[in-house]
Amino acid sequence: MELAKLVRNLGKDSQPSGFQSLATIAYDQALPLLESAINAHNEEFGEGHPGSIYTLINYCSALFRSGQHEAALERYLKTKELVLKTVGTDHDKYFKVMQHLSGIYTELERYQEAEACLRENLELQISRKDDSTFEVAVLLRGLAGVLNRTGDPAEAEECARRAVDIFRIVAAEESFQAIVARKVFAHVLFNRGKYAEALAELLDLIELTQKIGSDPFELMIFYQNVVVEIYSRQERWEDAEKFLANILSSYREKGTESPAYAEYQTKYAEVLKKLGKLT
Repeated sequence: MELAKLVRNLGKDSQPSGFQSLATIAYDQALPLLESAINAHNEEFGEGHPGSIYTLINYCSALFRSGQHEAALERYLKTKELVLKTVGTDHDKYFKVMQHLSGIYTELERYQEAEACLRENLELQISRKDDSTFEVAVLLRGLAGVLNRTGDPAEAEECARRAVDIFRIVAAEESFQAIVARKVFAHVLFNRGKYAEALAELLDLIELTQKIGSDPFELMIFYQNVVVEIYSRQERWEDAEKFLANILSSYREKGTESPAYAEYQTKYAEVLKKLGKLT
């Protein structure tokens, strides 16, 4: 039972996204520990006791992160049923389960189901609290991302813009959640052909990332690639040359082992050809 409490407490410290929990624990160690915790709760309190729900959520998350996507989805759906039986929809646990379900559906490219989860959760959150909470911003960001792939681009922009506006009120500028919302917003703007606004957002995100000393590699790659693509579509080759030269200089300072370095060298050469500086 003490082991169950310990692992459950690990779950309570997980990030709102769910998929960052247990990041420092090897999954082959985490899964049996979490399963032991769940069994201990079930033996003492019965299946679906509220105290075990966070452990169940983290167990599902660990399954997902270990690559067992279908197994994770099956357990998430069972967890949802238990939450409905024990505490109903008007509870933070239901919000968490539905949030995680929308994430796994999105990862599996089951976008209609992801959208349904997000819309239900959004309606519940607004009815329980108000329309300008951190949770609402997270959901709007997720819905914008899904709609950006398959739905109404105008609604995707509306959701993304609203999410960014809320995060500016409820979270610090350097908050990872807020930064990701701005990344989604920039992506939506780019897909809608609103290049000037998208470019301004991306350049500001790059500056912010450099200022706070953070280096979320995948996000920076995204920012940089879209900036280069915008410059290319607008045939702003001088701007593209300067931008890529700065990127390559940064890579040389940190080390050129990354595959991205070679890719940017190729892009740089293509821009130089456009400018007639390379034959």
